[in-house]
Amino acid sequence: MKPELFKERNEFIATLKLALLRDNRSGVEDIAYIYKPEYDDEYITVFFRGGATKCILATGNSNGQNAKAIIKAVYGK
Repeated sequence: MKPELFKERNEFIATLKLALLRDNRSGVEDIAYIYKPEYDDEYITVFFRGGATKCILATGNSNGQNAKAIIKAVYGK
């Protein structure tokens, strides 16, 4: 993955995280964007208050697809 693409996706997810943290009902504690070069895979992990997590395989996703997946993980359908 090109460093510019990693930076762009990471910044986009960080901005979405800030919006979700402002909504106390979301239960979101943190969101991490992780790139694993050994597999060339991208993951988004959503951490919730109370310890629950949801992991999203984000390899090849656009920012829009990642936003939809994060919103679905947080709020459901």
